[in-house]
Amino acid sequence: MALTTNYRSTPEILTAANTLIEKNQVRFPKSLHAVKASGPRARYFHAKSDKDEADWVVAQIQALRAAGVAAGSIGVLYRAHYLTRMLEERFVENKLPYKIFSGIAFYERREIKDIICYLRMVTAGDDLAFLRTVNVPPRKIGKKKLEALTLYGEQHRLTLYQSLRENLDTDMLKGTRAKSYVAAIDALGQHRQTLAMDTALQTLLDQSGYEAYLRLQGDQDRLDNVAELKRAVQRAALDEDATLEDFLAQIALFSNLDSEEKPDTVKLMTIHSAKGMEYPYVFICGLNEGVFPSRRISSLEEMEEERRLAYVAMTRAMDRLYLSDAEGVANDNLVKYPSRFIFDAGEENIEYVVPLEEGLKTGLLRAITAGDEQLGNMAARYDVSDRVDHPVFGGGVIISVHERDAYYAIKFDALPTERNIQFSALHKGE
Repeated sequence: MALTTNYRSTPEILTAANTLIEKNQVRFPKSLHAVKASGPRARYFHAKSDKDEADWVVAQIQALRAAGVAAGSIGVLYRAHYLTRMLEERFVENKLPYKIFSGIAFYERREIKDIICYLRMVTAGDDLAFLRTVNVPPRKIGKKKLEALTLYGEQHRLTLYQSLRENLDTDMLKGTRAKSYVAAIDALGQHRQTLAMDTALQTLLDQSGYEAYLRLQGDQDRLDNVAELKRAVQRAALDEDATLEDFLAQIALFSNLDSEEKPDTVKLMTIHSAKGMEYPYVFICGLNEGVFPSRRISSLEEMEEERRLAYVAMTRAMDRLYLSDAEGVANDNLVKYPSRFIFDAGEENIEYVVPLEEGLKTGLLRAITAGDEQLGNMAARYDVSDRVDHPVFGGGVIISVHERDAYYAIKFDALPTERNIQFSALHKGE
């Protein structure tokens, strides 16, 4: 028997969540019914920028705390970790206590620390930054070589980087990639006064090989974090008088926070981490098409799973639900539209803080239609042993179906070996 009674959320929150999940075609028909007394509708804010969105979240939380709500009663949810950067900056600047639940603060993430240390190599060349960057990516400068450089530096009163530069042509560093490391840092050091900060950062990432190194590892979450850091630098570069030193000093405010955990803190977490959790007040941020739902999904089934995840996120709220998104350009350089999930929840079930422009709705509908059509083309329409025709290879038989990558392995009659063919390139044979 399906459990249909919900003791956690208000009727208004459940109505929005139920309306959302009803858009899924593959689901067990069940609607939760609230026991709690009525409350306000979910509040939705469409911001003009990421900063405006974060400022709105901070303002709502400050208003709650002023009304006597404990910070620990507030949960802030998001689809991906890279979305915390602007939130964390605004929380710190407004002295709002927070804790990343099941994750790492943005400026404490490994790839962000690596890049910050690369920038420090350009501005200061200190030993800590050197030790973090000299072998990332690997350059064959191992423990013994580092010990030798340390000894040389002590004897000549030099930093490790200065010691490396003075020994580039010695046998000690033969076979290493020390010269390329020095060349990347020195080249930017010579020209950074004439380069915008964002250009300087990209130049360093390219010449050091660091971004290519991350791409080879294939970790999209780390690449998303790097893209978000680029956005932070790009924003800082809007001030023509700002320098790399200024940017690094500002970063230090966020990365050298008091590590002692405070008992009453706002909890920041991904929606996946929020399963099984509940908070009286829940914020779902970054509700943009391509972010949530993710642009990485490859089938209509995965789209429905994203919608189920949105349902889970909304039903974490007990008393009040806040939704937000922001205009602009995403990390993949595509225009940002509000998420379909906001509309799936029913406009009548949501309080719009600001009305949406009709152009945004029109653009979103176009994006949804194009995206769903693409997902439909990526869906498997045939099974193993079906005969199919291809405009080039002719007739053949499907050997296997690969849903994740949207292709069939086919043994064509006229070819000695099987071929991998995209779903959208076939029609059924006789």
